[in-house]
Amino acid sequence: MGRGALYRELANTTADVDLAAEFWIAEEQWERIKDQALGLCSGKVFNFLLTMVFATRRCMSGRGLAYINSGGDVFPCSTCSGNKVLCAGNVMVDSFKEIWTGSDWEIRHITWDNFAETCKGCPINDDKYFCTSRCPGSSSVYNNTFTGCGATEFQRRSVLRREELFRERVMDEPRVLVCDHAPHAGPVSHGEEC
Repeated sequence: MGRGALYRELANTTADVDLAAEFWIAEEQWERIKDQALGLCSGKVFNFLLTMVFATRRCMSGRGLAYINSGGDVFPCSTCSGNKVLCAGNVMVDSFKEIWTGSDWEIRHITWDNFAETCKGCPINDDKYFCTSRCPGSSSVYNNTFTGCGATEFQRRSVLRREELFRERVMDEPRVLVCDHAPHAGPVSHGEEC
């Protein structure tokens, strides 16, 4: 994607899955120690947005973050900016507040439901995995549509391997329990209803 397309020989391949997963799990383990002492930072905000992605079944871009290019164009993310898709407006013309609170930004109408046919049969199309490849920006790069798969084979295999390592080394159940109503006081154990 973006400038990376100029150097395809540097892209991760399926041969890199184990090494990348080991790097990711080491970072996850380090974060759990570091986050206990660290105050609010961009990494914590980003992780919160990932939780919101899973809970709301929507891309966080254009909802929790935006990318404004040097010309003032407001995009959901840098991938959309690089591909020049899903621009919501320009801060030289309208205020960021007007653009952000506007109701007609196309990305805000795309949910995981729009990917139902695309994801059918995919091994990571299961609630036990967190697939962030239902991504309109990545899909536009790979498929010239907003609702195609935004993952490469490397990314699909990486999700499977990372989840396996996560369950082995960090915790057995990485999912965050989301209830339709207020949960009872105290922690919810595995298998317990909200």
